Amino acid sequence: MMNASLVWVCGAYQARRCYVQEGAIQALAESCSGLKSVDLCRCSEVTDAGVQALAEHYPGLNAVILMCCSEVTDAGLQVLAEHSPGLESAYLLRCSKVTDAGK
Repeated sequence: MMNASLVWVCGAYQARRCYVQEGAIQALAESCSGLKSVDLCRCSEVTDAGVQALAEHYPGLNAVILMCCSEVTDAGLQVLAEHSPGLESAYLLRCSKVTDAGK
């Protein structure tokens, strides 16, 4: 089991797109203890299920970057809000399936 407080999944600011798939997010959720912050910027394959896995395994999340995660919806953010009471920031720029209701 990996112990980390911050996981930066992809060199997002250098990459045009991150090719991390849903299974990798599920594995991260199951194997990384103590996660507090996660950067999934430009991981367009991440869905609500991946966000849910992170939220359910890590209620102590305080920061999530989901910029350009085009498959994340309001439902994923609802689960994140329900399971992450200490969430202080969620960066959602260019999440095309997130509406004002989800923000």
